[in-house]
Amino acid sequence: MSLKNTKLTENKSTDLQNPQSQLIACREAIDSIDQQLLHLINQRALQAKNIGLIKQQLPNNTSFYSPAREADLLRKLGQVNQSDKHIIPNEKLLVVFREIISLCLSLEKKTANSLPWACGYLYPCCSPQTLWSVC
Repeated sequence: MSLKNTKLTENKSTDLQNPQSQLIACREAIDSIDQQLLHLINQRALQAKNIGLIKQQLPNNTSFYSPAREADLLRKLGQVNQSDKHIIPNEKLLVVFREIISLCLSLEKKTANSLPWACGYLYPCCSPQTLWSVC
């Protein structure tokens, strides 16, 4: 499934007679997009699991977390987001991708080391000293 050439479109319908049907149509579109996002996130997680299996076969000094790789990925995503003139600000978008990366890294580690499931998450109501927790 490739979304690279997918263009963003706004609902500019002039059918003001029936805003309820417009609302229903927009919500149905969101539901469909959410299902696509779920599928893509699971595909990404499956690749992380595969990486964990591959890393089982590599020497013990194989690092799971690569800050340089994460920074490069986030930088590239920010550039694509800006160049395509998307409506989500980079700082908000990067928060979402950091969460996805954290989830996939946790799955990769769990797979390679046969560890119990753990994942980091950002809890917005905490003080800056306690932002990260383990679930």
